[in-house]
Amino acid sequence: MKCKQAISLFNPYLDGSLNGSEMHSLADHFKSCRSCSNEYGSLKQTQELLAGLGRKPAPADLALRIRVAMSQQRSASFARRFQGFVVRLENAVNAFMLPPARDWSRQW
Repeated sequence: MKCKQAISLFNPYLDGSLNGSEMHSLADHFKSCRSCSNEYGSLKQTQELLAGLGRKPAPADLALRIRVAMSQQRSASFARRFQGFVVRLENAVNAFMLPPARDWSRQW
């Protein structure tokens, strides 16, 4: 296994989503490549430190802010659809409009 392929497997390895042969190949690569082993160790330590921070509680008004944002998006979407309908209606009406009659009295 080459270093580039090993590095691409670091995150799946940490997540436990590799199959058995991939895990063994990567473990063997760590034994022979000190650079990848150190890089993986740093990544694992970073993951452990982040996990140790715990979860940050969601703001109390988060649900309300989400509902307001969804409502605003829905209103904007409705306004765009309504405006499109108005344009199509105007185009349909304009198709049946006759041009102004020519003033024949000026010609004689």
